[in-house]
Amino acid sequence: MTTTLVLVPGPSGRVAHDFDFLAPMLARRRKVVAVDLEPGDPVAQLAAAAPEGATVLGYSLGAAVAARYAAEHPDRVRSLVLVSGWRSPSAKLLAYAALWSVINDDAVLAEVARQSLYSAAGWDYSRPVPVDVRARGLIACLRASVDAEAITAPTLVVGAAFDEVVGRRQTRLLFGAIANARYAEIASGHAIVHERPAELLALVDAFLHDPEAQPAGSTLARSQP
Repeated sequence: MTTTLVLVPGPSGRVAHDFDFLAPMLARRRKVVAVDLEPGDPVAQLAAAAPEGATVLGYSLGAAVAARYAAEHPDRVRSLVLVSGWRSPSAKLLAYAALWSVINDDAVLAEVARQSLYSAAGWDYSRPVPVDVRARGLIACLRASVDAEAITAPTLVVGAAFDEVVGRRQTRLLFGAIANARYAEIASGHAIVHERPAELLALVDAFLHDPEAQPAGSTLARSQP
């Protein structure tokens, strides 16, 4: 039986921005539900939109939201994919979130965010970062920690080797705290969904085909399509 895949975006709040490549590719083999986020309680928004027994894939802030949802509703999540997520916000992530409250010029803030999200090697794939009322309202969620030990669903944690926003250490701590997790790392900045979408797609497709094909605690070999 094919399960529904729920996509949860990062601080843009928009699946169309963060999953413009991945969403149509993933939808070829399964039903995909897009959950655009609004300021307020994004975990409650996800809970209202996600069908029972779905697989949830979250990126960046969306990974934190998806992880919190899986921890609070273990019976509703079949499996979980966390991309560029964290167990608790690093000092660098908190500093990044603070910038959004002190830079009032949207254009300047968008460029500062772009400089942070993309690695030097992936700069050619960078794109403007949405900065508006929705994004500014969601940034506060970056300060939330995740009760990772409460997650029971088979999980794939995907980290970025050159993540200058969250830091790969926090992503690895997230992996280590989830009992039924596997870890994969991609040579990318924080914005894996834009820098290395084909590589991420290959990892996600393989995991969704059989979430427990690799034993819990495994570190997956890199694949570069």
